[in-house]
Amino acid sequence: MSEHPHPRMPGATRPVVLITGPASGIGRRYATRLASLGYDLVLAARDERRRTALSFTEGLAGGSAGTGVRARALCSGFVRTEFHQRAGIQMSSLPEALWPSVDQVVAGSRRDLEKGRVLSVPGMQYKALTTLAGAIP
Repeated sequence: MSEHPHPRMPGATRPVVLITGPASGIGRRYATRLASLGYDLVLAARDERRRTALSFTEGLAGGSAGTGVRARALCSGFVRTEFHQRAGIQMSSLPEALWPSVDQVVAGSRRDLEKGRVLSVPGMQYKALTTLAGAIP
């Protein structure tokens, strides 16, 4: 019999990544960058609340251990995208140091993925803030 019982889909050997919010901001930058690196993309609109997404990501990461699937929740802090403008939130009073670029956030979260971290907090300013917040009773 010449036909393989489990035919492969074209591109099945390439890595696949799920990106939420690919229409703009950080999600769009991820989609563009990973596509240029040869990843197959699965794009999904994000309608769920962040708390639910974080729980799902942590569960997915634990449940898929050893399968080659990696999951990460990105907690980027403030990033200059159209998010605040669309929401009508005035953010001009925040110091410039609290605003990493989209490229910095993507690079930092990719480093965290390579280190196997499920929760990614890129940027020293936010790592310091989350460390201090964790120390408060």
